[in-house]
Amino acid sequence: MRSRASSDRDERPARSAVTTPVASAPRAPAVRRLVTAAAAARLVDGAKASTFAVLALGLDAPGVTVAVLAMCATVPVVLLGPHVGMLIDRRSPRRASVGALVVQAGILGVTTLVVLVGGAGVPLLVGCALALGVCQAVTDNALNALVPELVGPDRLTAVNGSMTTGQTAARVAGPAAFGVLVVWSPVLTFACWTALTVVALVALRGVTPAVAVDRTGTRPGVLDGLRWIATSPQVLALLVGVTLANVALGAMASVLPLFAVRDLGIPAATYGTAASVMAVTGVLGSLVASRLTRVPRAAALGVARAVQTAGLVVLASSGGPVPLLVGAAVVGLASGAWNVVSSTVLMAEVPAPGRGQVMSTYRSVAFAGSPVGNALGGAAGAVGARGGLVASAVLSLAATVVVLRLRTRIGADGPPH
Repeated sequence: MRSRASSDRDERPARSAVTTPVASAPRAPAVRRLVTAAAAARLVDGAKASTFAVLALGLDAPGVTVAVLAMCATVPVVLLGPHVGMLIDRRSPRRASVGALVVQAGILGVTTLVVLVGGAGVPLLVGCALALGVCQAVTDNALNALVPELVGPDRLTAVNGSMTTGQTAARVAGPAAFGVLVVWSPVLTFACWTALTVVALVALRGVTPAVAVDRTGTRPGVLDGLRWIATSPQVLALLVGVTLANVALGAMASVLPLFAVRDLGIPAATYGTAASVMAVTGVLGSLVASRLTRVPRAAALGVARAVQTAGLVVLASSGGPVPLLVGAAVVGLASGAWNVVSSTVLMAEVPAPGRGQVMSTYRSVAFAGSPVGNALGGAAGAVGARGGLVASAVLSLAATVVVLRLRTRIGADGPPH
């Protein structure tokens, strides 16, 4: 049963938009096309940072250039969320994602030609990285906002889990594949990125929402999403938990290599195996979560958080390669499941009017937790890398406490659908 606060929130006219069902059940081909589009786009997005770093190093660019390129790939996602949400609510998630992908295809096509004629340089790389970061900010948020319009509540977890699994697998495969390809042929790398963007565009052509949203007269403001979150105890608590979890993982990422190689004396290749294990189990966790259609959402949230915290404790207490690998596997598995369940809860809690604005603002705040965690982990690691991992586990425990308290607040505490 929904709480009174949730009922009041859903009933008030937050926007002038109106939702109208146009299909009683989701169509499998449309879902497959959405998953294909999301995975193709993520193959490009996931490989940007490492690919641009390799290209910059090949041009003998200074270290600050590599850092700037990494920031160009991620900062737009954090800073542009509210503005992207306005675009999504005014135009629709599908139209916004198609528009961003068209722009991305054009940018990549021009970059391919410039690199082909030998015009590649640091300014081109920075400009391309920044433009692709802006496109990613639109595409990621729009595709997430599209899921609740494509399927009914009974399929949210399954479809969101499938999309997240495809994106997670692409995030693992993209850097590995294009990290090798860019050394051999930068031109072919950008050509492949262009082709993948076109694949995403073609796939989205067959995606028609099962729920029509009348956006006539919709004029969302840049702060509307933040105001809505502030009035929703459920979503606000979820945002706090997700942000704390991201801070914890950011802290872990900043000190785990030092801890493994310097403190434990583990060979760099072994640490690379641990990172790969975490990535692969993350895909598995997403896949498992998409099948948990009979587990209450609140319970799934609590279990995922508790397991991730336990994995971080194992990492912090590791004394050799075996516990390090076990901890990495547990953290990856729980992280994959946590991403699916937490985003599904968000999709279920936010009503259609203004969904793009709320979800985009939410993601901006949550994603900002990772660089904050990097800084905190680095500061804690200054007195010892194990200390940084302990700080990560404590932050994860705090996120778990928030989520366990959230269990009594989730309005639809039934199966995650």
